[in-house]
Amino acid sequence: EYKSNEIEIVIPSKIGEFPVRMIDGFAFEGYQRGNRNKRASLNSEIVSIEIEDGIQEIGFGAFCYCHKLEKITIPESVVELGERVFEGCSSLKYIKIPGEIKAIKRDAFARCENLLEVHVTSKETIIDERAFWGCSDELTLYAPAGSCAESQSLPDRCFPGKTADRKT
Repeated sequence: EYKSNEIEIVIPSKIGEFPVRMIDGFAFEGYQRGNRNKRASLNSEIVSIEIEDGIQEIGFGAFCYCHKLEKITIPESVVELGERVFEGCSSLKYIKIPGEIKAIKRDAFARCENLLEVHVTSKETIIDERAFWGCSDELTLYAPAGSCAESQSLPDRCFPGKTADRKT
């Protein structure tokens, strides 16, 4: 678990001579785990995260409930995003999903109420059920023509109860 009062974070691909390959589950979670009152942790103040090239996986709920997170840079080296990875990041407005990520998993962006644009760059990326549950009615998904994301981004599958725009 990361604890700091920094609001702009750079996650390095190396610590000393050791490569960093994964961001562990709940590593930057915005709530203190195990707290019934859901008091915010220091991580709830994070505004910007840059992940350096070389990191391959972002674990389950790694950045969930970082309410002030506005910008996240995910490098092309990332091949997997865990479930609930950005759940509740209510200040996030834009995200680009790199081409090597094969699936946007269940609840990955759930409750990101201000998310307006998702750019999927690969024709192979699959969108799991409820990936964008509780997101804005204004959310637009940009995906390559003929891609899995385009064919699977039906509103009732990814945006339950919503009508969402898709653009290719």
